[in-house]
Amino acid sequence: MPVPELPELHSPVAEMMPVPEMPGCLRYLRQGLAMKKKKTLALLLVITSALSGCGDECRQYSDFSCKEIEKAPYNVYFYHPSGIEQYLGQSQGLSQCGNVAYGFASSKNLSGNGEWSYICCMRAKGSECYEKHR
Repeated sequence: MPVPELPELHSPVAEMMPVPEMPGCLRYLRQGLAMKKKKTLALLLVITSALSGCGDECRQYSDFSCKEIEKAPYNVYFYHPSGIEQYLGQSQGLSQCGNVAYGFASSKNLSGNGEWSYICCMRAKGSECYEKHR
């Protein structure tokens, strides 16, 4: 018995039409290919819309991108449990700012004490504290 050729899958109607003359395995193969094609297109649509709808979330609250915030220069301020502010110096990048503050707290045996805090003042656009970050 000759194997029938698979019909073209160019229209949604052709994909949905049953093909009774095909042996069962070919019918399932055709349906599987059509389903895989639909899933691939759906996945591409989701990824494309997610990427196009995605902006830099830091822009929602800052004039700078997340990358710029992370790499910017900062002034580091430490706040003792008593409320006294202490300037700790400058850092390059937000991570380093936090490390400076946590290192200082540790050196004062305050690391287990949740009553201290710090702030990272971004040095930008001619200001010593253009934006505050943590």
